[in-house]
Amino acid sequence: MVIRADLSEGNSVSKENAMAFPGTLFHETRHSEQRFNVLRYVEPNGWRFPGVNAPKHAVDLARTSPPNSDSAARIQAKMMNESVYGTGRARRAQVMAMMDQTGSASNQAVPSHGVESPQAEAAWFEHSPWYDAYRELPEEADAFKAGTKVGLMWKESN
Repeated sequence: MVIRADLSEGNSVSKENAMAFPGTLFHETRHSEQRFNVLRYVEPNGWRFPGVNAPKHAVDLARTSPPNSDSAARIQAKMMNESVYGTGRARRAQVMAMMDQTGSASNQAVPSHGVESPQAEAAWFEHSPWYDAYRELPEEADAFKAGTKVGLMWKESN
């Protein structure tokens, strides 16, 4: 899992970064959970992520705990698998490449996940026509939902 360094570097953390951190953490944690659920979905059939070496303990656990055939976890894992490694792979690659190009062209980083300041969100939308497509990728929509929920709960309690 990778968390943007600017959210926690230095001797102190800004209030804005402190407020964004829990949402970012849960967003990225959700991606980890998605990947493990996909592994649970595909590993019992002997399939592996292209170019990804999952830790042996994760593979072993996935082999022993496949999702039930009619469970929500299996349905979601199948959808994530299709988006990242299956029929949606080319579209995902296109969106991510355009996001990288747009961010580089504007010298502006993708906003942190979770609850953003309205100014950060507005600035990114102005510079990236691909941001909506990025947010609509199934794995991102799901992770943003988790991050935003936690981020809002954190903001309300502080």
